[in-house]
This record gives sequence, structure tokens and C-alpha cells, in this order.
Amino acid sequence: MPADQVPSCGPGLNYWLDTLPILQVFKEVFAGSGECASVDWMLMGLSIPEQSLILFSVLLIVHVLILMRIVKSSK
Repeated sequence: MPADQVPSCGPGLNYWLDTLPILQVFKEVFAGSGECASVDWMLMGLSIPEQSLILFSVLLIVHVLILMRIVKSSK
């Protein structure tokens, strides 16, 4: 998101647990906050979410290939 559209960060989890009902805490936690909009760390030009996407895609492809090999060998 552009810097001027990033929502402000809310209070900490401890505050929510002390003041809100547990269902509201879950709602607030899963809604997210603006702190995820800044990229603080990169490796080889990729952020952690980009690296995760690549890794999980590779794992999915490897597992599909293994399953295909198992199915072929059982025939």
C-alpha cells in the first residue's frame, strides 16, 4: 500500500486481551495492522512472503511429481 494509505497500528495484544472479549480479540488480530506494510528484511531481493510463496510452490510441485511417480509404478 502507499505510505499515506497504510492504516495506523493498533494497541498491543496484551491490551486487547485485558479489555476486549476473546472473540473480538480474534477479530482484531486476524484483521491485521499497518505494521506489515513495511519491508524490514530481504534476502536476495525477496521479502519473506515472496520467499515463502516460492518455497511452497516448489514443495507442491515436488510432492505432485512424487505422487505421479508412485501412481505410475503401482500400475
